Amino acid sequence: MHLMVVMETITVKVDKELEEKMKEIDINWSEYIRESIRKRIELE
Repeated sequence: MHLMVVMETITVKVDKELEEKMKEIDINWSEYIRESIRKRIELE
């Protein structure tokens, strides 16, 4: 049995300065944002 998870897409706009700073950090930003959203929703 295969389970298919459908993921939605969201877009986040950041200014150029923030984008450059984000590039300096070795992190998967998509996963970081997903986890941050999950944690915030759990607080509600």
